Amino acid sequence: MTKFDNLGPKRDSIRWVGWNPIPMPAKPRFLRDGPCGRPTKGEMNKMVKILRMLVIPPLLVAAAAALPAPALAEGFVNTRAGWIALSAEAKAAYVQGLNDSLNYFFVDDSLTEALAKRGRTRCLVEQRITAAVLSAQITAAYDEPQFNRFSPVAVYILKIGELCRPYINRERAEFGLGPQ
Repeated sequence: MTKFDNLGPKRDSIRWVGWNPIPMPAKPRFLRDGPCGRPTKGEMNKMVKILRMLVIPPLLVAAAAALPAPALAEGFVNTRAGWIALSAEAKAAYVQGLNDSLNYFFVDDSLTEALAKRGRTRCLVEQRITAAVLSAQITAAYDEPQFNRFSPVAVYILKIGELCRPYINRERAEFGLGPQ
């Protein structure tokens, strides 16, 4: 008989830390099979499937993003042919988006950029120009051969520049800048 025999539970179920016995189950919880311990084989298969669904798709997306992009963004209107293929409503919506994005004021705009945006906005408001009118001007510009190689964005900028130049120059003159 040893001095440890009368301490209570059997020695194989006690973990000794220093001189203090801490009662522990015979097998740690994570090594036991069943609902309270280590997952069963079926549960492991489910977890592997879930991990495959959560890990592999983001990796595929990251790999696809690392591939070189084509010269033109797919799905966007980049050419005369793409513009002509749009319906009248789609052209008006496209021009509305262009106008909103190109004439929005940003904090880091230079003075000349901000004045050009302000002049274009005043021009559109005072002349009551709609997105449908601007889309018609882009379509008409594509009838001229010198515009055929430009994207609709470039044609928009060129045409609105012609249309609104007096307004832009008026805004520039208020700040002591010369005409555009």
